[in-house]
Amino acid sequence: MLDRLDSISTVRIGGIDYEIVLDDDLLKVQNLLGSIDLASCEIRVDATLPPQSIDSTILHEAVH
Repeated sequence: MLDRLDSISTVRIGGIDYEIVLDDDLLKVQNLLGSIDLASCEIRVDATLPPQSIDSTILHEAVH
């Protein structure tokens, strides 16, 4: 298993590549740790999270 998921730029889910976007304002503005946008194929994660939380948030959003 990858131990640093936040160092990758995309993740493939069901044959579709989703771009990983670190967003400095996601938690502050939208009160979210992460979100997945199926239309734009992006997984957004709050950049202020600790590395371990970024990893788990990417996995969480990928499961959606």
